[in-house]
This record gives sequence, C-alpha cells and structure tokens, in this order.
Amino acid sequence: MIRIAIDAMGGDFGPEPIIDGVIQALDEQQFLPILVGDKEQILEYLPQYYINKVEFEEASDVIAMADAATDALKRKDSSIFKAVELVREGKADAVLSAGHSGATMIAATLRMGRIPGIKKPALATLMPSITKEKTLVLDVGSVTDCKPENLFQFGAMGEAYAAKIMKIKNPKVGLLANGSEDSKGNELTKATFPLLKALDGFIGNVEGKDIFNGKVSVVVCDGFTGNILLKTAEGAVSTIFDLMKQYIRKSLPAKV
Repeated sequence: MIRIAIDAMGGDFGPEPIIDGVIQALDEQQFLPILVGDKEQILEYLPQYYINKVEFEEASDVIAMADAATDALKRKDSSIFKAVELVREGKADAVLSAGHSGATMIAATLRMGRIPGIKKPALATLMPSITKEKTLVLDVGSVTDCKPENLFQFGAMGEAYAAKIMKIKNPKVGLLANGSEDSKGNELTKATFPLLKALDGFIGNVEGKDIFNGKVSVVVCDGFTGNILLKTAEGAVSTIFDLMKQYIRKSLPAKV
C-alpha cells in the first residue's frame, strides 16, 4: 500500500481542510496517510472512524506563508521538513503539502534530490479544458529564468506525467508562445523548439487559448510566464463570478 506523508498543518486555513481532503481520499482510494503536525489539533478534525486508517508524525513547528522559503531547512521540527524526511528515510513513498510552495520545493529538492538528468524542478498545475481531460502546465513558478535545456526537461517530465499519472494515451506537448507558427516566440522558446522535437508528443508552438480548448495535453513554459498565466486565469475566473453575482442581484427575480 502506498504511504503518503501529508503536511497536515500547511495551508491558509490550518489542518481542517487538509483532514477533510484526506477523509475524502480514503473513501475513494486505498493508501496510508501519515499526518505530520500537531496530533492534538489534527484529532479535533479527524472522526474516530478514521483514526485507525492513518498514522501520525508529531511536528511542533509550521512554516507560515510569510516565512522565508529557506526556513524549511533550518527549522527541522516543522511539519514540511518532517514530511519530506519521511520520504528521504524510506518511511513514505510521497509527500503532499498545501502550504508554503517555496519551502516545500526547497525541502524536497535538497533533502530528497532530483530525478537523474533533471537540473531544475518545475511546479505544475492542471488547468480546465472543454474536453474531459485537463491540461498540465509547467513551470508555473519554480524557475523564473530558464535555459532551453530546462524547458526541454520540463516537457519530458510533463509528457511522462500525462501518460503515467493522468493516463492520457499519446499526450500532446506544446510550447507556449505568442503564436502557433514555428517561427514565433522569443530567444528562449526558439532555442527550445528544436530540443522538444525529440519528444514523441511534441506538436509545436501553442497559444494561451489552446490550454483550454483541448488541443494539447501538456503546455511548457518558463516559471515567470507560467506564474503570470496562472494568476491571470485565477483573476479572470474570480472576476467572472463577481460579474455574475452583480447581474443576478440586478435581475428582476432577485428584486422580487
């Protein structure tokens, strides 16, 4: 059974939503959650029925969102450090955290190491599309200044993730650019383009709209561009919902 070390204290809202997620996952999948954090606080949100389905790893410290990312290596009793150490020591197979992304990335990279041949890690996110399959976008903030070889490695990791984890047969990989023509892009993307041709699923340059229209399974970009893309999408969705609320309030049924 797969063992997942879970930073139960990381996140904007404390352990409650983390534990809720663990409960939902346990209802759907067989795995062993190792909840890392303040056991007393965790038990406040964990129903009695699930206590025998989890393990606990005590941690008295939490890396807050306002803390420096490098604190993850200095504060060895923090929940994220201890969660990563469980994987490093072979006591867990994976680590999960909804907390400080920078601290998580640094702890995982320096304590667990990277895949052989991969020089820099990437942050990936799943974006919605009009098809039943979501679109994997990477990097969305880990490496802001990339070299072509970094983007190629992101593409290789993304293609493997889409095939093995997302179960997409023959995933399509696209390079985010300012046009779909091969000649479009900046110096970085133009230098990356020929490298990505080595991937079986590479289909060439894609535009931002292609993330949502189902044209591509994996979109590759540098962390600076990807983070702006992610924050813009979040802002657009929030604005649309706000406009819908305003419209509903002004509608005739709402006034009645």
